[in-house]
Amino acid sequence: MGHRMSHTDTIMIDQPPGAVQKGRRAVPLLIALIAGLLLVTACTPTAQALPTLAVLPTATQPPVVLQPWQSASSTLTSANDTNLWQIAGRAGDQITVKAVSSSPQTFTLMLITPAGSVLSQGPTLAATLPADSLYFVQVQGSQAGAYEIGFGYANATPMPGPTMEQVVGVPTPTPPLAAPGVFIAEVTSGQDESNHLSADAPLHLYTYRGHQGDLLNLRLQRISGPIDPLLALYSPSGDMIATDDNNGGGRSARLWNIPLPMDGLYTLQVSGHDAFGEYTLSLNQGLQAIPTDVVMQPTSIPEHILITPTLGAPVGERLLDHAPALGTIGGKSGFARYSCAAQSGDTLTVAVLPTAGSGLRPALEVFDPDGQQIAAVKSTQVQFEGGTWAVNLPVTLSGAHQIIVTSESDTAGDFVIACGIGASYMDQVKGEAAASQQVSDALLRLGVRDVWLVRLGAGDIISAAVSPNSGLIDPVLEIVAPDGTVIAKDDNGGGDRAAFVRVANIPLSGVYMLKVSDARGANKGTYTLIWRYINLAPTSTPLPQTITLMQMEDSVPPAEYRFFVFPGKAGQRIRIQVEPLPDSALDPVAVLLAPDGTELATGDDSAASMNPDFVVTLPADGTYSVRVNGYLSFGAFALRVAAIVE
Repeated sequence: MGHRMSHTDTIMIDQPPGAVQKGRRAVPLLIALIAGLLLVTACTPTAQALPTLAVLPTATQPPVVLQPWQSASSTLTSANDTNLWQIAGRAGDQITVKAVSSSPQTFTLMLITPAGSVLSQGPTLAATLPADSLYFVQVQGSQAGAYEIGFGYANATPMPGPTMEQVVGVPTPTPPLAAPGVFIAEVTSGQDESNHLSADAPLHLYTYRGHQGDLLNLRLQRISGPIDPLLALYSPSGDMIATDDNNGGGRSARLWNIPLPMDGLYTLQVSGHDAFGEYTLSLNQGLQAIPTDVVMQPTSIPEHILITPTLGAPVGERLLDHAPALGTIGGKSGFARYSCAAQSGDTLTVAVLPTAGSGLRPALEVFDPDGQQIAAVKSTQVQFEGGTWAVNLPVTLSGAHQIIVTSESDTAGDFVIACGIGASYMDQVKGEAAASQQVSDALLRLGVRDVWLVRLGAGDIISAAVSPNSGLIDPVLEIVAPDGTVIAKDDNGGGDRAAFVRVANIPLSGVYMLKVSDARGANKGTYTLIWRYINLAPTSTPLPQTITLMQMEDSVPPAEYRFFVFPGKAGQRIRIQVEPLPDSALDPVAVLLAPDGTELATGDDSAASMNPDFVVTLPADGTYSVRVNGYLSFGAFALRVAAIVE
């Protein structure tokens, strides 16, 4: 946003650019703005420098740098208010600058050289820049109000954008990295450039003078700080021709062998996903050998540890099934509130345990979604590892059950809390269980469920059994898919307290869980687990080798699109995959757009999931776009575009 200033200050023309804010994404005003720029460019003669010097307000912050063919927005507080912007230009650039507003408003614009000479003045600006430099644009309106400003070139082609006929409410195609930035330097082949992104300068711009047909290789690497490098390459006409987020591995972006479409000055845009830190940008020209993607072979499953409790769980936090959290009570009248979801017909187990060295003697109350108390227990009433618990509570109403933790006798201290569906409250991952090999172990803590891991393939059919050896345990066996779906469960199917799943059909490939617990949650003892293949599905056809061209992580809001571009060649076979990130509710849809904007292919649900995964043969050389949106949903996602090696 342009900086707002008082009318009586004086400008420091040689002040360098600094803090930058993102302009709003393209909106209908930008449509009119670009159309107006093209019209003015065609009709307005180039202005000559006027024999005056500008007397402008002093900026308390550096002005924002405008980007070609992109809009930025600001607000004038009165008819006397002025905003100041900057344009990074080169000698011979023929530019047009225009401001538009949704309210009745006329503007007076002034284009000023670093030396203070006025190159152009009026409701719109048109000028040929005399030198490579940063130029100032002053904006003054006839009244207070918000406006948008943008500039274009008379001697370059604008970025393709939406047309005037677009229907209101239809998502507007927007380049994912359309934002101004701080110009750093012009770079050459073989050069490495290191710098630091900060809150004052979250986006850096570099330029490279290239020639049509050159192949450009770029790498953006994190050096320090939380920065997650994001790299984009723009052509001299302002078109984004390539972008990447994670193709370089280890928090680095990589663009390989990008063909340059024309002679001119290219822009390299560096950002860090709203995080800051040091980076190194490397640029090399010429064909480079690109390694094919590594296809990971299944390996043994590493032993997992118990889920680590999260410190300081806030009041009202939803507890996840069988996942513990840490809390604290400070003393007299102290309490903590949590919630745990359960469905009608379930049973619910809740436990509160003081941590080592804690002086807390906890008390526990559980309420159903209607506010009716269904349990109230104190640590002095039960013998439960120094804490208290409510086991196998019948659930009659579906929804969030409230849990209140208090203390007895004004005691205080830290505690672990967990809730679980069934007669257990916490999982303990034991490791991998091999096929046809007996595993002997023990449930040694009340309410703790053992979890064994097995790697299975789609189409496999297995059986599994758990037999009690000592103690009073009545084993329950669950077979759980990677997405948490219980595909089989048994208590006494094997006779004499033994659990036996005779047939379990495996729907998807992945790591499955065999969960062993006591039916009542109140018994300890040893057990033996074994599982076998009834049918081993044939090995699937190996996937073809690929070369990743682009990997992106982003999020899409409701009723909007995200666009990502990459250069393609005629006859090239491209695989496009989109997956929601963990905890995202997005049901992704992806469309591949040809260089002329026509739709080549659409991906929604694939054979193995609800995520797009499809292959397209490109019809021509050019810059292609992948459009991503949510089907009646929104959220974060990961996009991968790869070329299939023939």
